Amino acid sequence: MPAGKPCRCGKRGCLDTVASLTAIFEQARMEGIEATSLAELEALARKGHSGAIHILHQAGDALGMAISHQIQTHDPAAIMLAHQPDSFQGLLNTVMQQAIETYLLPGMAGKTPLIYRPLEQDSWALAAASVALTHVLFPEY
Repeated sequence: MPAGKPCRCGKRGCLDTVASLTAIFEQARMEGIEATSLAELEALARKGHSGAIHILHQAGDALGMAISHQIQTHDPAAIMLAHQPDSFQGLLNTVMQQAIETYLLPGMAGKTPLIYRPLEQDSWALAAASVALTHVLFPEY
């Protein structure tokens, strides 16, 4: 989103500015919401808090759009979402899944399963090793 918020990478409108935990909690603070976890924000949304609902809708829609683009571009066998506990058990997940189906071409809807995997202590190290190995094995990318 070229007109979006500035990102820490130096560009504007990156997914990180809308759907990262940092962005979600920053938006919550700006709206006067004192949530420190997605579970707290989800609980507020269930109680009808309009600010919490808006934040979760915005993040879920952005995630869903990004995932739909990956599905349409790469046609993967599955999409894995590594997450913190309780991250995808409420409105955020519902909106994300609706957005995926909305933004996908009709012939691709419902064909790519989402796999949810909680982050573990070694998840970041495994991800870093994967990126490094990709650069070694496929230097042209």
